[in-house]
Formats: sequence, C-alpha cells, structure tokens
Amino acid sequence: MNLKIVAPQKCVFCHFVNKEAVKSKDDMVRSFSLWFVDAGISAVKKVANECVIVNVKVHDVEFITGVEEGEHLSFESMAVHTGNATVTTYIVCYSLERQNLRVAQGFASFVLMDGNGSVCHNRCAIEPQTDDEWRLFNRVCSFSIRKHLMKSNLRYVRPTSPRKL
Repeated sequence: MNLKIVAPQKCVFCHFVNKEAVKSKDDMVRSFSLWFVDAGISAVKKVANECVIVNVKVHDVEFITGVEEGEHLSFESMAVHTGNATVTTYIVCYSLERQNLRVAQGFASFVLMDGNGSVCHNRCAIEPQTDDEWRLFNRVCSFSIRKHLMKSNLRYVRPTSPRKL
C-alpha cells in the first residue's frame, strides 16, 4: 500500500453558545464536548474521507477560560498524527467576542473503520512543516510510546531529515 504524504491542514468552524447550551454546567460540558469532537472529525475527513470515523479518546484537554451565553466560539482543528488505522487531531477553541482569546485546547484520537466495522487502514501520513506542527507531532508520539520510554532516558525528537515511508 502506498502512503500519500500530506501536510497538516486546518479546519475552522464556529458555534454560537445559545441558552440551551448553558442551561446547566452539564449541558455546557456536553455541548462543548460534541463541538470539540466535531472539530476533530472535520480534520480527520481531510486525510481519511473514505472511512467511517469513530472517536476513541479525547485527551490532554486544557480549559483556559469559561464562556458565556451569546458568545461565538471558533474551533480550529488539524490532523497532527496518523497511525495504521488512527488519526489524532489537535483542536483549539477561541472566543470571537474576546479578540480570539483561547478558551480551550486539546487532542482527540479517532479510529478509522469501513462500512462493515473492520479497521480501515490509513492511506495518508502527516508530514509536519513548521516547528509548531513538529511540536504537536512529537507530543502525540509521546502519548503512544510514553510507557516504553519511562524505563529509559530516550525521548522522541524531530528527525533532522525527512523520513522515507
């Protein structure tokens, strides 16, 4: 199987925080979680649009500030790492009313399935282009290999030359 090398691509969409979303703390968490995962799915579709996407884990989410009813939130997402049948996305949420103040940031990982419920293998590999993209890529790599590295002094660092897949 030939892999297509792609650069991370940003996806942006907005949500309005309406009265229903902030009825209670639980409603706000539920709404925000759905918007966060939707942002991740839009990024995954850029690299794996022929597969069914299943969210497995939302992790390392940092809530920086609260939001109020009537605010418009902008979610920026991009796929930062691909595995054999997984895609991990990085998502940042901004408040448009507060000069793009960062509200939250974190990662969501997805498994790719075909229509029959079998694993759908990736046909794309993410190749970071900027230092920020490499930082995110290395951070995601640390999630999956953290257990193996804890017994040694090794750490994953940016390759000095492009890898051939």
